[in-house]
Amino acid sequence: MAKLMCEICGGSLIMNAGNIAECENCGMKYAKEKVVQMVKIDGAVEITKGEAEKVRLLNNVETYLKLGKYAQAYELCQNITDEYPDDFRGWYFTFKSCVYIFANNIRIPHTDCLKEADSNLITALKLTNDKDVLGREAVVFWFDILKKGNPDLNALYAFRNSKNCTDNHIISMFIKRIDEQILFFLNQLNSCQNKKDVCDKLGFTSRFDEPIKNINSFSFENGWLTADGTIVRKKFDGISFWGSKTKYQYEELAVKDIYHLKINFYNELQELIKAVSNLTNQ
Repeated sequence: MAKLMCEICGGSLIMNAGNIAECENCGMKYAKEKVVQMVKIDGAVEITKGEAEKVRLLNNVETYLKLGKYAQAYELCQNITDEYPDDFRGWYFTFKSCVYIFANNIRIPHTDCLKEADSNLITALKLTNDKDVLGREAVVFWFDILKKGNPDLNALYAFRNSKNCTDNHIISMFIKRIDEQILFFLNQLNSCQNKKDVCDKLGFTSRFDEPIKNINSFSFENGWLTADGTIVRKKFDGISFWGSKTKYQYEELAVKDIYHLKINFYNELQELIKAVSNLTNQ
C-alpha cells in the first residue's frame, strides 16, 4: 500500500501518539476517522490495480492459445497460478495449454503434459463456483483437441493404464474411440481376399528376407500391427558327389509377425484406415 498523502500539499502523513495524522510538510492534521477512510480508499485502489493486472495476464494467455503459441501460454500460466493461486482461471488455462501441447506433440522439458493437464483441471474444478458447467466444458474441449491433433498413442495408453485413470476419464473414453477404429481397421484388412497384395500397395515392408507366400491374418497389440502367414525359405542341401552343382531345397514356413509395423501417432492410424478403405472399396 502507498504512503498516505496530505490532501492539501501532497506531503506524507505521520501518525502521532494521539492517533492524529500530521503532514510533515505543511502541518495539516487529520483525525483518526479521516485516516481510516483514506486507508480504505487507498486499499480499494490497490485491489483494483491487482484485478486489472490479473485480467490482462489471462487475456494474454487466451491470445497465445488462439495464435497457437501453446508453449508461451503455458509459461505465462505458471506465473498466473503463482501470483493468483485462488483463481480457477489460471489453473484452467494451464490445463488447456497442456492439452494443446500434448495434442500437437510439442516437447516441454521435464513436463508430463497429460498428468499436468489432469492435475490442473482437478485444481480448477475445486476452485470454481460452477463445477458441473466447467467439467462438461473441459470434457468437450479435451476430446475435441485430441481428435483434431496428432497425439502420441503410446503416451495415451500409458496414461490410461495408470492407477489414477478411471474408466470414465476423458483419456479412457478417447482410447475407446481409438480401439473401435483399430477394430474396424483390422476387420477391413482381414476381410481382404489377397492380404499380401494389399500390404504391398500400402508399402508395408516384411521383416524377413525370404519371399512371402501368403498372409493369413492381422492383429494389433501395444501399438504394433502384425501379420501372420507363410514365407518360402531356400535351404542349402549340400554338394552332391562328382562335382555336381550345389543343390537347394525350398520349404514353406509359418511365421508370426511377417509385418511388424509400429503405429506411434493418431494421424498415422487415420491415414492407414483411409488407405485401406480406398483399397478395399476399389
